[in-house]
Formats: sequence, structure tokens, C-alpha cells
Amino acid sequence: MRKIMSFFIFSIFALLGSLAISGSILVEAAFLNPLAIPTYDGSNQSVHPSVLHFDNGWKGYTYWMAFSPYPNSNDDYENPSLAVSNDRLNWVVPSGLSNPIDSLTAGEIAQGFHMSDSEIVMVDGRMEYWYRFTGPEGEEQLFRKSSANGIDWSARELILDLSGTGQLVLSPSVIYEDG
Repeated sequence: MRKIMSFFIFSIFALLGSLAISGSILVEAAFLNPLAIPTYDGSNQSVHPSVLHFDNGWKGYTYWMAFSPYPNSNDDYENPSLAVSNDRLNWVVPSGLSNPIDSLTAGEIAQGFHMSDSEIVMVDGRMEYWYRFTGPEGEEQLFRKSSANGIDWSARELILDLSGTGQLVLSPSVIYEDG
């Protein structure tokens, strides 16, 4: 398994409504033929992608992508979501999964909270989904969920809390070293 996309490059192209899929970026093709990434809100507008490639597939798919819907720049819908593919062109929600894998309550939305900045990694055969949670009073947290099958996810786990410090957790990249 290897991470095939630069989070930064991929995010920029997703914001433009297209995706960069390999080491060679075909900008013209991306603009002429943007990929349709299914979102739970039906907009097919997404940001913050993180893609894992499995040489021999994992749970029936070669590519797993974490992302956040962002319809018309509305962060109320920017909740952690997943899509899968075997060809990097046709993306679907894996059978049995209901996106998003975490979401805000109506009260959190009304107060101005939002989630963003997805990242997925594999650790000891489990997929981990990391994402940011922020609020209007300086709340800044990094959460993680994990899954053995990509369908059933653990409860959210607080990994880092920078609330009230003035520091931000923007577009995190997660790298495990030495196990």
C-alpha cells in the first residue's frame, strides 16, 4: 500500500472542481472532465481529499478516498465522508456505508462549528480517518475514527485539543513511523 497523492496538490485541484490522480497531472483533462465524487448532500462538490492505494485491493477496492463535501462553500456539510474506486475515475460510496461517518448536531451547526481537513492512513490493518473540528470561540480539535472494514467506524476520539491557544490544525498529514 502506498499513498499516491500529495494532499496539498490534490486539495487544490479538488477546489477547482477536478482531481489530480497520478504523478503526472493533466490539468486540461481535469478541467474538461472533472470526476464525479458522490456526496451525501448530492452536490458532488468536495474538498480535502486523501487517497490510499492498495496494490492488491482492500475490502474489494484499489483506492479509498476520504473527503469532505463543500457545496457552494457551505461548511455545514463539510463532514467526513468516504468513496472508493478500482480505476481512479469512477467513484462510489462503498456498499453498507452511509456518509458522513461523523456529523455535527443541529446545535453545533447553529453555533458555527464545522469539521474539515480529512486524512486517512492504514495502521496494522485498520483504516484511520483523521479530521478537524473547529468552533466560533477558538475551539480547535483533531479527531480520529478507525475501522477494520471501512464501513463500521469507531466513536470519535479526541487526539489533539488546541482550543483557546490560537493555534490551528490545518490540513493535517498523518505519518506513522517505526510501527
